[in-house]
Amino acid sequence: MIAYVAVNPHIDRKRTLVEIFNEMALMVAMYHLAGWNGLIDDPTTNFDMGYSFIGLLLVTLTINIGVIVYRTVEQWRHKRAVDLSRRLVLEQLKDVKTVDQIEAEKKAIRQKIRDEFIKKRMTEASPLPAKGKSGKRNQVSDS
Repeated sequence: MIAYVAVNPHIDRKRTLVEIFNEMALMVAMYHLAGWNGLIDDPTTNFDMGYSFIGLLLVTLTINIGVIVYRTVEQWRHKRAVDLSRRLVLEQLKDVKTVDQIEAEKKAIRQKIRDEFIKKRMTEASPLPAKGKSGKRNQVSDS
């Protein structure tokens, strides 16, 4: 047990503590099993050892299952936070305009200004000549 603690084989401290607890529970369980090899003649002491052994197993299982549930919930929360962060980034990327979109918008604005200018010039210009003035006409000579 001392060598296990000194080597520290796990990176996560919580896992190391759970493994140390499991090793200690296993050692205590082995001492309980030694009580049933016929060394203890009193039946009430044997039953008490059995209840103690069952209690030890229940405590060990409860702690281990609790650790599993805690880690599962922790992973679920982390995965959800990453997913929400990813969604937020994707939504922000939708709002960001690319260079092509910016150029297309500039081109559309220039085209709109040009169209308005042409429309204005066309409404200002009169297609008919003014009164009393004859417009230039091409006359074809009959030769």
